Amino acid sequence: FTDYRRGQRYTCPLCMKSMEDMTDYFALLDAAVRMQPMPMAYASALSNIYCQDCEKTGQCRYHFVGQKCPHCGSYNTRDLGRVPGTETTIF
Repeated sequence: FTDYRRGQRYTCPLCMKSMEDMTDYFALLDAAVRMQPMPMAYASALSNIYCQDCEKTGQCRYHFVGQKCPHCGSYNTRDLGRVPGTETTIF
């Protein structure tokens, strides 16, 4: 366990849930999302996600920094793909 933690990992290797309070880290990610607006082609894009922490699926705005769970606020999520029709094609 100690060797695993030395590798800067914050999730359990078996269940993939966060192993500690991630409130401060997720606040940093919130700030990064606010400071880096998405390009127009992705501004309205939605992602289907699965949250590793609360084990729920949902939709959220796509962002390259990460996808925030709409249920628990965690960024410990898996992107299951874009919601069709929510991306804008710019030529």
